[in-house]
Amino acid sequence: MPSPRGNLAMKDFPKPNLEDTDNYRFAEAMSSSFNGPLKIKNDGQRKKVAIIGGGLSGLSCAKYLTDAGHEPTVYEARDVLGGKVSAWKDEDGDWIETGLHIFFGAYPNMMNLFAELDIHDRLQWKVHKMIFAMQELPGEFTTFDFIPGIPAPLNFGLAIL
Repeated sequence: MPSPRGNLAMKDFPKPNLEDTDNYRFAEAMSSSFNGPLKIKNDGQRKKVAIIGGGLSGLSCAKYLTDAGHEPTVYEARDVLGGKVSAWKDEDGDWIETGLHIFFGAYPNMMNLFAELDIHDRLQWKVHKMIFAMQELPGEFTTFDFIPGIPAPLNFGLAIL
């Protein structure tokens, strides 16, 4: 397989209509069947809550506790919030990323959080392609090309064949 090294840039494209797909509706139904709508008990007393870790889960937890009228405090060991989705500029002005910066549109909880935060316009939609460095061949890459119209997880299975 030829190396796609020279063609790693992905073009942006408009937000797809994810909410109207079978995959999204299925994921939304599965997600709601596990816990139902998010309800944080509030007996009228404002509680102080310690949250250990300022990653995506900790920050989301703080948001929902605040929405319910409580007072969360997030404790993070590093001087940067975000956990595996954090990024910052170093002293040379280069962006340093600590981990995975993607999510899939079939994640209804994530899409609902984006809607609640009113940040849909900040999302950068990309072609769905995964690029991997080949451990045995330094400097070489391979890709998983997902076939449009094939529902998850079948699209992943076919992509690795």
